[in-house]
Amino acid sequence: QMASAPVAEELRQLRVQVDKLKERLDFMAPMLSLLTFTQDFFQRVECEASVQLMRLKNAKLALAPPNAGGGADCVDDEKMVDLAKWLNTMTDLVIA
Repeated sequence: QMASAPVAEELRQLRVQVDKLKERLDFMAPMLSLLTFTQDFFQRVECEASVQLMRLKNAKLALAPPNAGGGADCVDDEKMVDLAKWLNTMTDLVIA
């Protein structure tokens, strides 16, 4: 019986750990569907922005990229997502 006491304690600790992991999983599972929805929404918005940029370019309405001598807050055009490019283009067209 002396050997069974440490085994029983270890088993109890493992059950506590499993219960904690189940609680964490129950907490995280609903977030996964929200994350999937958010990623899907972002992809659809990006796709639509890309389509609209292409339409502007084909209609030759998109403005030329700004001069390289821009301020420190300028974002590298290659790294910008299409939504940001589209918003910048539309802002430039409205201001012009």
